[in-house]
Amino acid sequence: MTSSTAAMIGKVSLAVAPAYLTHARRRWAGQFLIGALLAAVAVVTFVTAARDEDFWWGDGASFALNGEFLRDYIASGLGRSPMAFAAEWYFRYPALTISLYPPIFPLAEAAVFAVFGFSHNAAQATVTIFTLLALFGVYWTVRTSAGALCAAGAAVLLVASPEVLRWSREIVMEIPALAFLLLAAAALLRYQAAKSTRRLIVVALLLAGAIHTKQTAIFVVPAFAAALLIDEGVSLTRRWSTWIVVATAAICLVPLAIFTFHFSAENFNIAFGPGTGEKGYDRLSIRALTRYGRSLPEIVGYIPLLGTAAYLGLVAKKGWRDRAERRLAVLMLAWFFIDYVLVSVTADFEIRYATFLAVPFAVLSMLPIARLPLPAGAAALIMSLCLYAGLLSRQPVVRVEGYNTAAQFVLEQSEQNDVVLFHGAGSKNFTFSVRVRSPKSFSCGLKSFSWTTISRGTGASSIVTFPPPKSRRSSIVTAYR
Repeated sequence: MTSSTAAMIGKVSLAVAPAYLTHARRRWAGQFLIGALLAAVAVVTFVTAARDEDFWWGDGASFALNGEFLRDYIASGLGRSPMAFAAEWYFRYPALTISLYPPIFPLAEAAVFAVFGFSHNAAQATVTIFTLLALFGVYWTVRTSAGALCAAGAAVLLVASPEVLRWSREIVMEIPALAFLLLAAAALLRYQAAKSTRRLIVVALLLAGAIHTKQTAIFVVPAFAAALLIDEGVSLTRRWSTWIVVATAAICLVPLAIFTFHFSAENFNIAFGPGTGEKGYDRLSIRALTRYGRSLPEIVGYIPLLGTAAYLGLVAKKGWRDRAERRLAVLMLAWFFIDYVLVSVTADFEIRYATFLAVPFAVLSMLPIARLPLPAGAAALIMSLCLYAGLLSRQPVVRVEGYNTAAQFVLEQSEQNDVVLFHGAGSKNFTFSVRVRSPKSFSCGLKSFSWTTISRGTGASSIVTFPPPKSRRSSIVTAYR
């Protein structure tokens, strides 16, 4: 190489390097801005949620108390029998449902409570952390096939779905489980592109995490297997790595299956038993199989439904844009159809159970826009933000107030070793408020302070205290003990 050639190469390198660095800086700046935007959306869901002990969804109070129970048990040193500790804790705060649900969400709450203390704010913040993970899960999933702006638009559009927004602002396990499912979807699509066994194991672990957060996540799991089989064919079953992943997932699920069978067999009956639960009609009837379909506008919203219909029409006319789009669309379609059928044939009907159905519509409705020039992606993101803002104004959080006041009244009026009887709606909310104000020394329920009846009507709370005859009080307390 001559000195003149070397000098020329040096000049070209010096010219290219600044351009490359500028491009890298712009890329990282864009990713930072999108991350900040998604974080801001999650923060808005937190700020607009009920956070002042004004639970509308009463189970939310018990779900938070499950986390507080675990924090207490871990802080005790784990030296006692968990059943004995739970029984004693329940006598003091009778609103536990920990035997009915998997452990990941209460464990996450326990970690948050250990840092920030037990409060409605801290419990809602736990859900918000998972909401943020779900937003990034959608973003990374769509990013495998579309640009950053379309991926961000899909993430915002998901939380702009009525059911997703509703439950992201309540203390429930649907959104945390959804976060695991979406992270698993992103990992699966990256596995399909790179064929790395380690990524497939990550998929299995994330799916196990979703099921250990909310049992209904298992209805989505077959969609991942279907997407793999459609993409790779039966050769998938002949690879040893596939069976290693299957064995890993099975081992992860065995403890939950045993625990559910022993402590919460009713969940099996709801999913597989012959009863019809609250539906009042046969689970395999046309009425059962179309019930969630008729509720899709309430679950998803009209814009994602129309966008998905437009995308399917586009695919029917022009085909897939590339293999990455095909993989993403196949996963989303399998997600919808399999989850829809399985949730439809369960014994109980509740729109909350169909929250996961919002994902395919948020994703697929963005894919037509991904085929257009870059400004269309920016327009789609702005549209998603507008839909999100509009839904926030049209769908305010329902708040039920007064339990904190009732709990404070009881604490102020009671003496040590008195007994409290709560009679009315929302005893879980009342128990939560008592625990917030007396984390160590107070007991709620029958085995507590003053004999107090707190009743709620349709309007403001009314609190009435009437000590019963001493002989009757003693007999009831003795029987309770």
